[in-house]
Amino acid sequence: MHFYSEQLAGQGFVVVNCSYRLAPEHLFPSAVEDVRDAYNWMIQNSRRFQIDQTNIGALGYSAGAHIVTLLSSWASVGKNGFHHIKFKMVAGGGGVYDFMVYPLSPYIKRFTSFYRDQNPELYLDASPLHRLGEDLPHFFLFHAEKDELVEHDQMVRFAREVKLKGGSIETHTVSKLSHIFTFLFGLHALQKTILAFKKHLSNK
Repeated sequence: MHFYSEQLAGQGFVVVNCSYRLAPEHLFPSAVEDVRDAYNWMIQNSRRFQIDQTNIGALGYSAGAHIVTLLSSWASVGKNGFHHIKFKMVAGGGGVYDFMVYPLSPYIKRFTSFYRDQNPELYLDASPLHRLGEDLPHFFLFHAEKDELVEHDQMVRFAREVKLKGGSIETHTVSKLSHIFTFLFGLHALQKTILAFKKHLSNK
């Protein structure tokens, strides 16, 4: 995410580019906890780095999009240990928002150590779409129409569910690019993401 971070920082945002532990050595929810801890670090060091605690956004791509949307979803339902997270806006690209449609995904099994029917409750809890409350940030999501790893319908269904909860969401479909090429070369999507951050992260 270094390039994304540089583009945002160049527009005047304070950017913290964090990493997280990886599966299968560190299973779910380790990665989510790590990004939560990065958020906590930002709050604790807000004065030092001139971070406005009332205007914090989150951005991730692919697995990162899943993590930042899940953090905001858990916060919206008051999940213990995550209820304090206050993102004003969340942006994500190419994310998985509903694990339940993948009964035998080797990727999710690597992440959780289970197939869906072995632990359906865990799959529900790991799915941002199934943990949406009513106190939600604004979402901006983009997704490749021909994404070969994560189907475009994941974004469509998540957006529909956010709207049903009374939330605010914008979506952008990237044409002609694959999952990885959208990340590497989807400059129009990145530009729209930056515009969304400028609009929704404001001191006004």
